[in-house]
Amino acid sequence: MEDKTLFTKNQILHMIRKMARQADQDYFGKGLVHVICILKSGVPFATEFVKHIDFPVIMHYVGIDEKGKNFKYWPKEDFSGKNVLIFDAIIKTGGTMAKVLQRLAKDSDDYTVRIATLLKSKGAKCWSNYVGQTIDNQMNTYGFGMNCEEQLNRNLTEVKIKL
Repeated sequence: MEDKTLFTKNQILHMIRKMARQADQDYFGKGLVHVICILKSGVPFATEFVKHIDFPVIMHYVGIDEKGKNFKYWPKEDFSGKNVLIFDAIIKTGGTMAKVLQRLAKDSDDYTVRIATLLKSKGAKCWSNYVGQTIDNQMNTYGFGMNCEEQLNRNLTEVKIKL
């Protein structure tokens, strides 16, 4: 059985541009925004997103294991008093994002945070400000930075479903 394309490159770009326009409105006049990109899946999404915004950003990267339990890498930045925008390509359960938010709260105070995700599962227990599309919980998506069991191509310009 062949895998199915869920979103084409053009559909993804449309979602990103729409979210970026909203972010431009939300961050208008607020100055520098610190982008935290969750590795590995968030890289293509965050990279494309920042091409379509008009506010200045500094990029930071967070490395976390596949189970979302342990940090492999965390920025040395103190985010206290700063605007923070966190990117992940997909929020399946909300566990990884919760871990990132907990670490941010532990290391910094008095910051503002927003979350951007290309895809969010219906059952995810995490809020997000910018969501490209909500999908069914059981979907095994890959492409555009996402993988399925570390076996499928993150480098695809589209999002597919493993059937």
